[in-house]
This record gives sequence, C-alpha cells and structure tokens, in this order.
Amino acid sequence: MADCFNTTRRAQLLLAIQRIVLTLCLAVGLNIYGLTQCVPTTTQGGTTFTSDNAVCVFGFNNTGNVSASDNQYTSANALAFLFSGNTEYLKITGFNFSIPTTAVICGISMVMEARATGITILATVNDNDIRLVKNGSVTGNNQAKSGNWPSSKTQITYGNNSSLWGAFLTPLDVNSSQFGIAISAKINGLVGVLPSVQIYYVSLTFITACPVHFRYLSVISIHRCTTILLRTNGR
Repeated sequence: MADCFNTTRRAQLLLAIQRIVLTLCLAVGLNIYGLTQCVPTTTQGGTTFTSDNAVCVFGFNNTGNVSASDNQYTSANALAFLFSGNTEYLKITGFNFSIPTTAVICGISMVMEARATGITILATVNDNDIRLVKNGSVTGNNQAKSGNWPSSKTQITYGNNSSLWGAFLTPLDVNSSQFGIAISAKINGLVGVLPSVQIYYVSLTFITACPVHFRYLSVISIHRCTTILLRTNGR
C-alpha cells in the first residue's frame, strides 16, 4: 500500500513538473526590438523671441515679427560708427512640440526665411553662429554655412534627417518651452555702406522614429520540449 502511494505521488509530482516545463517552453521566444523608419514630424514656429547679447554688438529689434511667415521681419543693422561685427543671438523658443516620450530623435531641420539689404560686392552679411537652445542655453555644434546672404527673401535650410547638431536630445528636451534656436549673423560693412540683417520666419522640423517590439515564438523549441516530456512521461 505504501509502495502504491509512493508511486502515485511520484507520478503526480512528475506530471506537475512536466506541466511547469511545458509552460516554460511555450513561454520561450525571441524578443526583437527595433525602430520604425525615421519620418518628419509637423513643422513648428516659435512663440518666444529675444535678442541675446551673448555674442554681441548689433541687437535685433521687433523680434516678435518672426512669429509668422509673412512680410514682417526682425532686423539688426550696422552703425555709422561701427559698420562691421556680429549680431546678437536671435533666440527663438517655445516651439510647442509634442513628440511622444518613447520616440527616438533621428535629426533636426531648420528653415530660415531671411535676406540682407544694403550689400555690395565688398559689404556683405553671412552666418556667424547658428545653434540649438536647450534648457534655455545655447548648445551643440555651429551650423553656420559659408557664403553671403542673398538680397532677396530666401528660405535657407540647416541640418538634415540625420543631423542632431552635436547635441544629445530626448523628447522631453525638445517638447520643453525652453528649447529652440539661436541665430547670429556677421555684418561686414564699409564706410558709408551699412548692411542690414532681416529675418522673417524660422521653423523647426524633427525627424523621429518610434520603437517597435516583435515577439517570435519558436515552434522547434516547443516541439523539442514536448518530445522530452513525452519520453519522460512514458518512462
């Protein structure tokens, strides 16, 4: 009677173990993590505009005029007694992005509508310093282009689908009201020739990707586990 009881208990225990192992086998799979294709977000303009004298000399006036793509502009002008130098930073923040917190930022593109007036072959305007603003501070690599600004209003693009401007950025960073762009131009004037910087509008576009999770369940693993269990059960 004792042997029968022990045999029954062993059989029940073995069956319980088999069920646990089979459950574990069924749960075994391969977790694959990846990213969707990088795609542009909506394009946004800023809502807060200031002239920051961190790089000095010529300040911007009427900075709020860059809030829309129209014929209104902010300007910085050379002076009769100081006809060459850098403009202050035109700092534009408050772009009001709402990028999902799980997204990965692939790149940043900025489009600036601008022109220079009062220029000649020798009196010119060109980029001085163009960077990101993160947490209210200018950061990242300078994206300034070579070449002179045109005399007619032109859209100039900075960055691309894979450029992060030398900054580490998270969705929380770019969704912040303290995130934005800082733009400074260089004015090269002459006596009696005083160029002017005019900026009409600045927009930002983020290129992002979202993470995806695939779960692959191996049928071969299930088959092998089941075969082992059948052999054990038939012992």
